[in-house]
Amino acid sequence: MVAQREMHDAMAVRRCCERVTRTEIRHLREMAEQIYKFATASKPREMDEMDRHLHARLIHLSGSSMLNRLAGSYRLLCRSAGASRDAK
Repeated sequence: MVAQREMHDAMAVRRCCERVTRTEIRHLREMAEQIYKFATASKPREMDEMDRHLHARLIHLSGSSMLNRLAGSYRLLCRSAGASRDAK
């Protein structure tokens, strides 16, 4: 599943490079810096949440409906995998 996310992210970033504004780049950078701060402060839950927001934002900014659908499917798979792990 991680390989799929990496592939989706690579496509999204490639498309973002053609579309985003400087303001959007600044916002993405701020999100990445916040992820780093959470990581160095040993706040994994906050880091994971911000990481998901960053990846969702990249997919959105890509403007690709196909990537949006694929990312949605990936999120569902992760949730169901997490739910089955929690049930054990």
